[in-house]
Amino acid sequence: MNRVWRPLGASVLGTSHGRSGIPCQDANNYLVLPNGFMVAAIADGAGSAKHADRGASLAVDCAVKHLSARLTAGDSLDEACLKLLLEDTIQEVRSALESECSTPSVSNSDPVRLSDLASTLFVCVVTDSHVGACQIGDGAIVELRGSGEVRTITKPARGEYVNETTFVTSDDFADALSCVVKDSRETHGIVLFTDGIQSLAMRLSDDTPFDPFFHNIEKYASSPGANSEALKSFLESERVCERTDDDKTLVVAVRHSLPESR
Repeated sequence: MNRVWRPLGASVLGTSHGRSGIPCQDANNYLVLPNGFMVAAIADGAGSAKHADRGASLAVDCAVKHLSARLTAGDSLDEACLKLLLEDTIQEVRSALESECSTPSVSNSDPVRLSDLASTLFVCVVTDSHVGACQIGDGAIVELRGSGEVRTITKPARGEYVNETTFVTSDDFADALSCVVKDSRETHGIVLFTDGIQSLAMRLSDDTPFDPFFHNIEKYASSPGANSEALKSFLESERVCERTDDDKTLVVAVRHSLPESR
């Protein structure tokens, strides 16, 4: 049996931002390449940044584009090479955000500063042999294993103070980068999420996954009719919004088996 990745993703406006007239500052992007590799990226723009939504969207689009171009050849990468590729991708995103500062702002008046585009960033790659993940900021990337075990690959980055985090636009972004590469043979699913749903998905006392949440997400994503619109509706539902009023992003991808052609 061949196994293929089927990703779903949604970013939704938080109720607090909706009341304030602020646009959704989360973004996501993902792609399954012709060789079967999968890339995914999510971002959470800083609430205080003037163009946070723009920074988050640019970050995920740049990350997926860069990784796709480098991985399309289909060559298997060893652990060291994949880690270097992920680190290079973060640098590429940082450069793209810096270049954006020379572009006129939405209002075509004040220049855009790098801090205006402040955003967290999470990037994941799955090849035929490895899964690689890196992140800057709050949120996490979680692995769903065939045994039913749920493991964090990368965990939320905690600052010295409550609600303090590091962004890809921060001066010390490289020092704050968490990057992990591991064998993917037991990886059945991957979940990336911003801190908007951290209270639902993680035990905040020790940043370990709340397994029932991920098992339910995996069950839905594995169903034949799973789609991103339904995932969006879930994130916008009253039962979720009564737990968190922040913008929310969730990308989930699971392996589906296909019969081999004869």
